[in-house]
Amino acid sequence: MTQLLGYICSNSSLTAHAVNTVRREAWPEQATPWAATGFGWIQESRTLLRKHPHHGAPVDMLGLMADVSARSLVGHMSQNTNGGVDSLDLQPFRFRKWVYAQTGKIPQFESYRSDMLAETPDYLRRGVRGNTAAELLFLRFYHHMCENGALARGGVHGELIASALAETLSEAQRYRASQDEESLGLNIVAATERFLIAARTGPAMHMRLFKGMKHPAEEPLFAGHRPKTVEHPKFRAAFLASGLQPTQGDWRELAPQTITWVDPTWQTQVLPF
Repeated sequence: MTQLLGYICSNSSLTAHAVNTVRREAWPEQATPWAATGFGWIQESRTLLRKHPHHGAPVDMLGLMADVSARSLVGHMSQNTNGGVDSLDLQPFRFRKWVYAQTGKIPQFESYRSDMLAETPDYLRRGVRGNTAAELLFLRFYHHMCENGALARGGVHGELIASALAETLSEAQRYRASQDEESLGLNIVAATERFLIAARTGPAMHMRLFKGMKHPAEEPLFAGHRPKTVEHPKFRAAFLASGLQPTQGDWRELAPQTITWVDPTWQTQVLPF
């Protein structure tokens, strides 16, 4: 089993409090330790990765996330690596100012991988280091963003980025060796500075928006102690992930066959796929 998470916020110093909310409202108990985990994030215009190919003990992904000082990040977790995974194939992947991860597999991908590579510009092909479909789809996504002007200067163009991701998924569907009518079964999360986007064609994904943040000023010092509450009314954030089990809070499930992103006003936008 594999899972994804994505996060974007206006103030990374409050991420730990957002994480506490996610843990309390929707994060399930981990029955089986993750075999491999990874984070990708953007920090001061640099894309950074932290990957752990093998774990011998349970890993607190939310705890690790809270320690990352970033306004946008992507996480990937896997319980079954079939005996191990090459670090080059471990997700997330990065290219320039983007990080990307996905879950799900493309049937018989090896049979048309070379064709997809041949259609990929040379400067992107040189960036392929592993053998996964995820890495190549990421670079195809980047290519489509370049082609449709999504990466042009002048701010984030959410609709064009979503259109590029939709084209990437359509391309993968067209290339499929098995000509059935089933959906791809992929979930994707990608992020750049101040922008987060997700595609769902597979298992359930849920999202929560944060508008303001309240938290205790300190830990309780004794039984019955009620510390002063600190408020941050201007804080904004969005957290999304697969494999959640929301029991409370303002969570919503991403609709199947859609692409969802958070715009600069912290509203969610949706493009059916």
